[in-house]
Formats: sequence, C-alpha cells, structure tokens
Amino acid sequence: MHIYSSLRIKVANSPAGVARLGMAVPRQVGNAPTRNRIRRWIREAFRLRLDRLPAIDLLVSPRFDCLPDSFAAVERDLDSFMTELGEVQV
Repeated sequence: MHIYSSLRIKVANSPAGVARLGMAVPRQVGNAPTRNRIRRWIREAFRLRLDRLPAIDLLVSPRFDCLPDSFAAVERDLDSFMTELGEVQV
C-alpha cells in the first residue's frame, strides 16, 4: 500500500493487460456530493495518466484524516505514485 497526503493506493498486476482503476470512497468521507466529487477527481486524474501507466490494477481510496480538497491534490498524489512506481517495479 502506498500512502500519500490525501490518498491511499493499492497496486496489483493486471491480468487484463491494461491499467485499471478501482475506488473505495465510503460514507465516512462525507455526504453523497462530496464522495462523488472525490470520485470524479480520481477518475479524471487516472484518465489523464492512463497512457503512461503499465498494466496494473489500482485501488484508490481517500484518507479519512486528510481528504483531498482539490483536483490538484489528487493529481499531486497520483504523480508522486507514478514517480515511485518508476523507481520500484510492481
């Protein structure tokens, strides 16, 4: 598990041969509009980086103690993950 400022990311090799995204955004994060906004941010940040990701499955969930407050925060965490992924093979 990789833990960043606002996201937790679990990684596994993808049997599908392409990068895939899974999300776990429980009710403890906030009301429905808040959860949906966080899901949209994660999905869009993943989509923008899809062509640079290897064949892995990602399970992304927000941290309860420090929720992402903007799309930029989600992008920062995914960029940090991709930098770390480049240094360590899955």
